Amino acid sequence: MIFETIGIADTFWKLLTSLKQQYSVFVIQVRVPLPVALERVFRRDQTHQIQLDKEVIAHMNEQSVQMEREYDLILENEQATDAQLIQQLDAIWTPFR
Repeated sequence: MIFETIGIADTFWKLLTSLKQQYSVFVIQVRVPLPVALERVFRRDQTHQIQLDKEVIAHMNEQSVQMEREYDLILENEQATDAQLIQQLDAIWTPFR
């Protein structure tokens, strides 16, 4: 199961704590500079997206960047190739296969 979240809501972290009691859970932060994030957000199909202004997205991004949480992996996803991303993911998943 995958949750895509910016992680600023306490309810997400409470849910995560609950899931960790029963399952192996990995928390991965995906980092990308704001201009790249904005370009990607507005390039995707907007049919099933919550419509937000650039200013709101920028504010949410800033809140997310300032959070201090424990992550199992931080992916720098500005220019990484698929192979590089898979290699990083394998480093945390391999012991659980």
